[in-house]
Amino acid sequence: MKVQAGLTLAVLASTACALPSGGVLRVPVHKKEVNFGEGGTIQAHIAAVSKKHEAAGSAASGNVTADEPHGVDIQTFRYTQYSINVTLGTPPQVLSVALDTGLGNLWVPSAQCSSMSCAMNKKYLHANSSTYRSNGEEVSLVSGSGSMKGYLSTDVLGLGDAVLGEQGFAEATSSDLPFIASYEGVFGLGHRELAKGGQVPPVYNMLERGQLKEPVFGIFLPKDLQHINEGEIIFGGYDDTKFSGPLEWLPVTKKGFWEVEFNSISTGNSSVQGEGQGAILDTGSSLTLLPTELFDKFNGALEAALGINNSNPIPCSLRDSAPDVVFELGGKKFAITGNEYIMPAGPACMITIRPQPSDAQSNAVILGTPFLRKFYSVYDLGSDRVGLAKAI
Repeated sequence: MKVQAGLTLAVLASTACALPSGGVLRVPVHKKEVNFGEGGTIQAHIAAVSKKHEAAGSAASGNVTADEPHGVDIQTFRYTQYSINVTLGTPPQVLSVALDTGLGNLWVPSAQCSSMSCAMNKKYLHANSSTYRSNGEEVSLVSGSGSMKGYLSTDVLGLGDAVLGEQGFAEATSSDLPFIASYEGVFGLGHRELAKGGQVPPVYNMLERGQLKEPVFGIFLPKDLQHINEGEIIFGGYDDTKFSGPLEWLPVTKKGFWEVEFNSISTGNSSVQGEGQGAILDTGSSLTLLPTELFDKFNGALEAALGINNSNPIPCSLRDSAPDVVFELGGKKFAITGNEYIMPAGPACMITIRPQPSDAQSNAVILGTPFLRKFYSVYDLGSDRVGLAKAI
């Protein structure tokens, strides 16, 4: 295992809560697939992801609705959830939280939450914790996994075997997570600029306490249900045994999201150039989303290459013969295969490259888990860059 990073962030505070392995913390990442038909439609997920990026960028307000490309709304697309276990409070309460590189806050369901998702899952009981501190400021958050409303609190956070110290977070009094979700809340991994309510994201707290060797974290996502317990996030370093070849480093072009330069998307002999937009790496999205105009140009070329005239649903037999889709980011090319961007959707399959809603204010390309399963990703807070290499 190798630790690599650029500039080291200043250590602003000390703590008695030392991390194991010299400031490198490994936390298992768990995968579960859930049919959208069980917890909302694919269009609801597209709308949630779009609204998250608009709300965080202060580009729009109100509801965002998703279009239905080609008049098809696939109800049985399998939504992939990636989560880790955290503990909150004294004594510790174990909660499962989805990893989201497009969010800056940690949030969990409150004992006061009566939403269906809260009723079906565990809740954080601050009355049972001797280290709980009240804040009370109201907050609302949107993620690709779902949205919440609630208030801010503080308690002791733990990851793996490490007790990290006090952490500000949001307690949800209402939430629209899919009620069959395998997690209770969301763990934000975005830049500090994304955090609402003046909260300090957990990874920043770890850095400021001097608990991490380097200001980086690396994510390896399990690719299938046969390897659901083999995913991992490493805080303070990354694992070079989980990928082949060198890491390709891409500068972050806009602080907040993990956004890099987008140059083009291509398949076969057809290439569609970007128009100045960025590409955001988002573990909270189960899809790759393109701005509508870019999607329309690219989708025509992809349908022609596949020999179809309606991109969803499609026969699953096309997964093996489909051409690669190549994303050029920061002048470097990253390809995903048909088996990686075409996924089961009930008795048929669907292409997971979809358009943003037509009324979306964000013009960015959203690279979700179909892309991030293919590449080990390293997020460098010290040098504001992202590293990508083909995962093993």
